[in-house]
Amino acid sequence: MCIFNKVFFIFAKDINKVGSKSTKPAIEDYYQPPCLHCTRNLSRTRSGVKHGNMSRLLLSAFLYSLIYTAHCAEFVFPQNDSCIKVDMTATFNLSMTGSTQTDVFSLTDAAVMDSTSNCTGTTHVLVIDLGHADQLKLTFSENEANEVTLDMEYTFNVTARFPDSQDNGTVVLTTESVPLGLSNTSYLCKADLPFTFTDKDKTANMEMVLSESHIQAFNFNGNFSEESECENDKPTTPKPTTPKPTTPKPTTPKPTTPKPTTSKPPSANHYVFDDCIIMNAAITLDVNYTKTDGSEDMVQLTVPAEPSTNVTGTCNANTSHAAMILSFSEGDAKRMVTFEFVVVKDEVFLENVTVMVDLDNTTFPDAKESSMKMDNEVHLHLSHADAAFKCDSEDIDVKTVHVLTTNLEVQAFNLVNSTFSGTVEDCNEGNKTTPAPTTTPKPATTTPMPPPTTTPLPKPPVENYMVSEDGVNCIVLKARLQYDVTYITTDKDKAKTVKINVLNDTEVSGSCNYSKSVQELTIKDKDWEMSFFFHSTGKGLQVTADNTKFYLGNVSFSYTLNDDLFPNAKQKGANFTASKDNMDKSTFEANEGGSYKCNTDRKVDIGGNVTLHITDFQYRAFGKDNSTSVGGNGVTECTDDSKTNSIVPIAVGAALAALVVIVLIAYLIGRRRRNKGYESV
Repeated sequence: MCIFNKVFFIFAKDINKVGSKSTKPAIEDYYQPPCLHCTRNLSRTRSGVKHGNMSRLLLSAFLYSLIYTAHCAEFVFPQNDSCIKVDMTATFNLSMTGSTQTDVFSLTDAAVMDSTSNCTGTTHVLVIDLGHADQLKLTFSENEANEVTLDMEYTFNVTARFPDSQDNGTVVLTTESVPLGLSNTSYLCKADLPFTFTDKDKTANMEMVLSESHIQAFNFNGNFSEESECENDKPTTPKPTTPKPTTPKPTTPKPTTPKPTTSKPPSANHYVFDDCIIMNAAITLDVNYTKTDGSEDMVQLTVPAEPSTNVTGTCNANTSHAAMILSFSEGDAKRMVTFEFVVVKDEVFLENVTVMVDLDNTTFPDAKESSMKMDNEVHLHLSHADAAFKCDSEDIDVKTVHVLTTNLEVQAFNLVNSTFSGTVEDCNEGNKTTPAPTTTPKPATTTPMPPPTTTPLPKPPVENYMVSEDGVNCIVLKARLQYDVTYITTDKDKAKTVKINVLNDTEVSGSCNYSKSVQELTIKDKDWEMSFFFHSTGKGLQVTADNTKFYLGNVSFSYTLNDDLFPNAKQKGANFTASKDNMDKSTFEANEGGSYKCNTDRKVDIGGNVTLHITDFQYRAFGKDNSTSVGGNGVTECTDDSKTNSIVPIAVGAALAALVVIVLIAYLIGRRRRNKGYESV
């Protein structure tokens, strides 16, 4: 399509040779590749063009406007078996601080730089040489949802563009990302798309206008696929509906119509660190800060996609610890979000989140402080070590910063070629029910079941469990543990509930993990497996503060629907895992060095039709000695036991008070009778 552009340019050059004595290029200077402006640019006159030649020039412009169709610049990479094709017109207006010049140019003589362009994996790059040692880099990124975004970077040589500038070297300018739709479609936009490019030091500024754009960077097979229309082209169609606001009804919802567009879940950005952590998420930071007058305000920041966000981190398989650091800038202001992950007995936790923000006056007007750093121990259970965690949204409060991750999918450890591997575990309001890959998808999320019948089972005995490491008993626990599991039978899909007692003839294991703040107790039977995850508000042995506490934060239960425990199960042989994450700290919390005790029956709804009953429960965690005693230096009792224990003294006191009253009444009655006897004598 752009061949007509080249033909006309050659013809215009030939005309320029006739009758023009000017040393400056007349036609090249008039000629602008943006198609819609070609004839307008060519209609300008200069003293170097004679009158007769001008008529020939106008004739050429007329012929050009007839034969040229849409696109004035075509870029294909590579020439054979192309993976990227971009048709577009573009005008550039470049200015620089300290220079009196403004450079206006277009895509004349622009060419693809094959040596630096590439089509690898989910990131395709097209680099365009604009002459004068300038480059326009187009980076196309595809996320897990097959959505494509375009990031543009313009690099220019200061001396070549601005000879009067005292600066030298090169300057790199960037602009905002552009969504291009799905990877199996092409992006078509006839409207003008304006972009503003700036550098971090704000030494230069460039205004670029794209028009008549047609782009495809993935799944390109020689011809453009079905078009994905841009938003700028769409407003032309709904205009006939504008009379509707004159009726009463549309006037009230009218103000709410823009809201769905802003509250529409943003597309997830793709972040990868080595072969260790991969994350797809749209991340926003609601930063609450204090102004100089003492008032509070909030600013929302959005973490951009790569390469605007620099992804670094650490990964240590030996310590089962990894961190992903997302850092980005707005001018001179730096922002950084760090996600720390740990593995405890094949379970992955998001352990800590740290946010660092420069409070620049542009984004945070009248901020009292120049910067802020917040961190929070999250202890969020994500998934098994060989699986990915997926959630529509996950809220994390990091003190005065609220971190919201939307369309989240993350996997730490066990990646394959920097991509997701294994199964995906979905969240459901903190509870996950994940069928094994061999079973029917999500059988545990069955719609409301008929009232279940319950198989009776004797009350379990009090059992003792202990986790030891290097001669230290870090977890000591005693309790009656019983699970209620509801499943569907083959008898007309009736629901049945069985009770599973946790006995001491099971395999006990765990992890002390003193360098972190999570310890685990796992009890395993041939048909099921359960785990308790204990968290510390400190950092294990590194913290000796008196106010350090520990608590039961997570419970998981995995089981198989076999005939022994689940007779006539409809999904015989299916494997399920139910887990309760982010449990209320205060429910099973105790002071470090002490223990937690609750004799009252406590019921924990794990989800996935599984309920845990804990009775005569006492435990201590993060122990630092070889003591097998569960008591510790202080016992924290649950409120239910406190109520029960207070009844006895109250009852005894009430009985004693009643007895005193009875004795007193009897005494008074007896004395009165004696007085009457004396009077008769």
